[in-house]
Amino acid sequence: MEIKKTTDYGIFKFRDDNRSKIDTNHVRKIADSIAARNLLEFREITVNEKMEIIDGQHRLEAAKMLKTPIYYKIVNGMNCDDIIILNVQKNWSVDDYMNYYVKQGNREYIKLQEFMKENQLSLKISLRLCGKAGTSNSKIFKKGVFIFNESEGVENVFICTNSIKIIRNINGWQVFHSTAKFWTAFIILLKQPNFILEKWIKNLEKLACRVQNRPTMKEFLILLVDVYNHGNQNKIKLTGDIE
Repeated sequence: MEIKKTTDYGIFKFRDDNRSKIDTNHVRKIADSIAARNLLEFREITVNEKMEIIDGQHRLEAAKMLKTPIYYKIVNGMNCDDIIILNVQKNWSVDDYMNYYVKQGNREYIKLQEFMKENQLSLKISLRLCGKAGTSNSKIFKKGVFIFNESEGVENVFICTNSIKIIRNINGWQVFHSTAKFWTAFIILLKQPNFILEKWIKNLEKLACRVQNRPTMKEFLILLVDVYNHGNQNKIKLTGDIE
């Protein structure tokens, strides 16, 4: 397959269903690497017959920044599905996959996006709220087969926010209440198979003063489990690695 080069960057087109935006920090890192040793000849970008970029948009932006030639190959028939295949080893974040499937019109991902906006939650926290215990749903999410469980997500958001209200009524507002490490720890707790909401609320109302800031998610989790287990015969026991 012929590898071509050009400085006419305008011939290339960006697809809406590729990453939501260019990561300028990543572009700068690539540009610094090229400036130190230009190996773009061995890392050509891939486009289809319409000159739409399937793989390599950040390399293109870095080449434009340095005004150095970009190398490219044209592969006929490549489409949106090939973006996932080519980038699966390129460290796409869950946010990249989210953007991709939303752009594709996947209703489950669109509903999840609306849920995130309504509750002002990050994608990772939202996936935990709607997923099974012990998983962030990332594998099925990346495959495009994620099913948004709205009722579970709404119920878990209510439990989390109501618990935070109880804590704030006792301790006042603190920054950690909105951190990912606190929310992650609480979600792991409520998804334990023997978690009983009534027992949790009863203990939290008595022991909310104990819920103070902790440096890590695991320490938050240990703290919350201790509050839940207080006076309970059917105690929660965390086993194995905590995700």
